[in-house]
Amino acid sequence: MKPNSYSATVAALCLLAGPALAEAGADPGHPQRVAQLEITPLDVTALAMRGRECRQLLGTTISDVASDYSAELALGRLRCDALTTDTAELRRKYAQSPRVLESIDVAGEAAP
Repeated sequence: MKPNSYSATVAALCLLAGPALAEAGADPGHPQRVAQLEITPLDVTALAMRGRECRQLLGTTISDVASDYSAELALGRLRCDALTTDTAELRRKYAQSPRVLESIDVAGEAAP
């Protein structure tokens, strides 16, 4: 993983955990903080990561055929064209969980 990619990954995870960090204060063992951190499901975190990677790829300058092909393969592997549909599916799946819906909204803001 590239250094910039790692930093962006950490930033995305912090965005998802933000409400837990803000509400529970600095105490890492605070029960409210622990519960909020555990509530972000892996599929929502994965969606946020995909959105970030897609946005990064879409902002890449294509300088030759090889980089164009590489970007095209990555966009297909990440299924960037399906982010909107996948977000809607997760919203339906977690419709009864306001905190997860908030995380999905944050993830959607990071999408292309």
